[in-house]
Amino acid sequence: MVNLSEFESIVKSVDGNYQVTQRSFKNLESKRVLIACSGGADSVGLAILGKVFDIEFGLAYIDHGINIQTRNSEVIVKEIANLCDVPFFTYYLDMSEKNMVTSNVEANARQERYIALEEIRSIHGYDIVATAHHMDDYAETYLINLIRGSGSGGASLEAQRNNLVRPILHWRKSDLVELVQQCGLTHYEDKMNLDPRFVRNRIRNEVMELLDDIAGRDVTPLIARAAGNIARDTKFLARFASSQWPKGQARTHDLVSLDPVLQVHALREWIGGYPPSTDEMDRILAVARHEILSTQISGNRTIRRSGAILYQDITLIDKTTSQEG
Repeated sequence: MVNLSEFESIVKSVDGNYQVTQRSFKNLESKRVLIACSGGADSVGLAILGKVFDIEFGLAYIDHGINIQTRNSEVIVKEIANLCDVPFFTYYLDMSEKNMVTSNVEANARQERYIALEEIRSIHGYDIVATAHHMDDYAETYLINLIRGSGSGGASLEAQRNNLVRPILHWRKSDLVELVQQCGLTHYEDKMNLDPRFVRNRIRNEVMELLDDIAGRDVTPLIARAAGNIARDTKFLARFASSQWPKGQARTHDLVSLDPVLQVHALREWIGGYPPSTDEMDRILAVARHEILSTQISGNRTIRRSGAILYQDITLIDKTTSQEG
């Protein structure tokens, strides 16, 4: 491992958009930031950047309980926390395959992870959670949401939403790997990232390579740009829709009186988190129209109606430990 004092020069040599990165971390200077760190190259890279740009941060490791081999990554994250002299937190979930009652493991794991991060953030007094999503994730998510039928509301990842920020969406995965390697740090390669049972893995390892081959060039920046344009327009609609509903309680009459396009955007903003698919949104609208009483959507979330008011419930799991160091 190289000396910590050399990390800044390494970042400058690797980062082709250093000024963008500077601006991104400038926005975090006055915040206490909880960085989600899995031990992979992307999140280890984010921790390096947090140290280089001198933000106040802690590292949070979430163990999903799916693959016991990932316990090695917890050791890596703890070592990074010690190196950076920042707090280290762990949160244990029980999502082993034998206990999973739904087939959508990816969506459930993602939702439970965000719930866990939010709980750590709230308990330990952090202002925001930062994740290490990068441009490759951004393009992949756009395609995943496209085939899920999420519509424009699921165009791709947002740079900031509520207490969540993604400060390195302009970085490429390959550059983060190079950054970690040049700093002489260890990162964890999760073999589950090669498992074709998971949609994201097939998009990443099969679809993106095929699209590159067909186009004769790297299509990731092109897809990311298209997703960004859609996201910009969608954000405008979402802001307007949320200003129209809900005003106080989530009254069904007020919702269904809106234009159908605004109904969808208003509901997405109200629900938050991972955007519902088209089929899920149709069921949510059926609840709002008093056709059914409730519906369950991805991430253990339930949208229900009591009288003429909509409510949303999330199943929480509380298993957290922390270590300062």
